[in-house]
Amino acid sequence: MEAIGDHRVIELEARVAELEARLAGVIRVVAASRPLGRVLAGYGVSADQERVVYAIVNEMAERHEQGQVASFAEFEERITHIIGQHHGDRQFVELIVDALRIEQPAFKRLYAKFTNAMALFQH
Repeated sequence: MEAIGDHRVIELEARVAELEARLAGVIRVVAASRPLGRVLAGYGVSADQERVVYAIVNEMAERHEQGQVASFAEFEERITHIIGQHHGDRQFVELIVDALRIEQPAFKRLYAKFTNAMALFQH
């Protein structure tokens, strides 16, 4: 019976590895389509505002990697200050974070921090 269980675990591990590889491929394809640009365009954000959003993300990610404070509250305030037409629109800011998580996975630690902060505000 134990041999069957061991075989099943090995089989499941192989399937998980295959699914992870497929998912990684899908994420690479989606990331190449610039999901943040699509989200911002869908919300009527200008190209200049988009460049500022990327600059904010890069600057805050660098600060976070250096151990300095880079809070979600600051991120939200800076983004909605630049893109005033969406001030107070938490869903808009959360979509930005979700898009960036796919598009720029190098900043994974910062996005994890933001995701934890966003969860505190959900019902």
